[in-house]
Amino acid sequence: KASLTEPLSCVIHSIESARIQYGENVVVIGAGIMGIFHALLARIKGARVIISEPNKARRELLNKLGFSETFSPLEEESIEKIRSLTENRGTDVVFVTTAISEIAEQAVQMAAIYGRIILYSSYHPDLPIKLSPNKIHKKLISVIGTANSNSKDFIKALNLLETGIIDPDPVISGYTDLDHIQDGMEKAVRPDTYRIVIRL
Repeated sequence: KASLTEPLSCVIHSIESARIQYGENVVVIGAGIMGIFHALLARIKGARVIISEPNKARRELLNKLGFSETFSPLEEESIEKIRSLTENRGTDVVFVTTAISEIAEQAVQMAAIYGRIILYSSYHPDLPIKLSPNKIHKKLISVIGTANSNSKDFIKALNLLETGIIDPDPVISGYTDLDHIQDGMEKAVRPDTYRIVIRL
């Protein structure tokens, strides 16, 4: 569990950057390990959490973790879906945890007045996107990049794991040892797994 301190600390840094308030609408785009950590921490902050994820198995895992508002962007148009769930206001915070530049552009379209867009992922390829400066201006939207973490984030992550406030078990897909590290690496890059932990 302690091996997940670093990724959790990076998500803590992202969550702190968003300045989430009680009862706000938060959208997490992507339900890999980083998306799941974002969802869990946003819920702790008192937010209503909506998750966009095309993979059915990942949506089902989030349902088991208590997140009832999940949808597939391949089956429903994302911007319209968020508007319908927020009485056409848009969302207060959007966390983009996927590496697709176009989704960062969509995130701005989802934002409510005073909305905060957090670009968490690295983008490959790093393609330019179109943003309406007037929309950002009139709706007072903030577009924030976040990366890495600091020592305070690490301490917070350790405390969350040690006390069980965050349980990383759902995102540990398996274990391996140094003798079978190649197999572990191959499992780790599959889309149906989260983290493979090496036991020393």
